[in-house]
Amino acid sequence: MEIAHSLPTVINSSLTMHGDEGLLLYTLDMDSDQSTQEDREIFARVYDSSSWGDRIQLTDNQVSDSNPKAVYSGWGLVHNMAAGWKYRVPGRP
Repeated sequence: MEIAHSLPTVINSSLTMHGDEGLLLYTLDMDSDQSTQEDREIFARVYDSSSWGDRIQLTDNQVSDSNPKAVYSGWGLVHNMAAGWKYRVPGRP
């Protein structure tokens, strides 16, 4: 059995760290066929200073989701990690 062909292709990713915590966002091409873009989904994993958490699926739709950006923002006593990505509506540029 060949494992490499059964895993989705990572299209792009973004990582932000603050101290010993991190947020990783990435786009997976679910069928690993780069000619089809409607099956690209955004996932996240959180690092908690000792290990990476389970994969969290942020999108599940039939549009091309891509270019996630992980951002750390600290303001006063509030610290947040945020996510954003590109969402392409079918039939529109």
